[in-house]
Amino acid sequence: MNIVSDQLREEWTAHRPDLVIADYVTLSGGLIAEELEIPWMTSMATQFAMETPLGPPCFFAGMGSEKTRFDQLKHSLARKLTRLIKRLATFSLRSRLKQYHFRLYNKDGWETIYSPYSILGIGMQEVELKKGFPPYYHWVGPVGSSVEEASNYNFDLTLFLDKIKVLVSLGTQLAWAQDKIVQQTLILAQQHPECQFFVTLGKGAESFQTEKLLDNVSILTYLPYESYIPQMDYVIHHGGAGIFFQCIKNGIPALILPHDYDQYDYAIRGVEAGVALQAPKDKSQKIAQAFEQLLARKDWAQLKELQKRALAYDPTSILKKEIHRLIKKEAP
Repeated sequence: MNIVSDQLREEWTAHRPDLVIADYVTLSGGLIAEELEIPWMTSMATQFAMETPLGPPCFFAGMGSEKTRFDQLKHSLARKLTRLIKRLATFSLRSRLKQYHFRLYNKDGWETIYSPYSILGIGMQEVELKKGFPPYYHWVGPVGSSVEEASNYNFDLTLFLDKIKVLVSLGTQLAWAQDKIVQQTLILAQQHPECQFFVTLGKGAESFQTEKLLDNVSILTYLPYESYIPQMDYVIHHGGAGIFFQCIKNGIPALILPHDYDQYDYAIRGVEAGVALQAPKDKSQKIAQAFEQLLARKDWAQLKELQKRALAYDPTSILKKEIHRLIKKEAP
């Protein structure tokens, strides 16, 4: 981290930028911008990553909304545990952080690793369970797209017009779980011959290949979400931010099988928002039951409404407004 910080300090001292936009998982960008008194904003791809005083803390296997006193107690304890873990981590890194005069929280109680001027939440306020975000937190909507050219992954879905088309994806970061999801898909396929399953392995850097495991199961090295999700009837996925919001933007119901990190938090938000169902990733019977419920459910009114809301966001306008505000040093 200090190597990157030194490089940024040298570069920005010689060629001072008017504004810095730092990703929420990086430290150096914000720390050096603050040190050099350069306006900066944070882009937050996991919309609920920052701590808030209200709502369920994240990264605790998907805590949902408070419905009982016990829920309130769990949330309170989880918030305290979150702060304790962060304080311990800060203490363990004190020698690296010393040069920045680093403090974990500012005078208003917000985490200093995020901009105190502007935070762009890449997601939807309508599905968020946390409350009490700072006034400079702005929801820009579900932003992001496949960088690969769809023409390089040509797969004709019109051959399956008489089938219920189901995309199965674990994204690009869960290579260790791909074999298991293929096995789970084969089980579902044998139970549902009326469905056609397309398992994408998330290997966008490899040449496009397909393999048919059963009459109704195709394995593909990669399929761009933007091009192929709109052609599906259902999606089974891991709860990654990208595919979570692509399903909402296209009005496609989903079954979420969370595996890691924030995926459990996205899953519970999908369930509570009425856009998805959830099942344990390694319980074949529960996955089968949830998939049956997915197919049987006819009322997806909440999904259709959220689809409209998702498409109504104007991230470019919000970004432009925030850039001009910070450069002019105006209050939020």
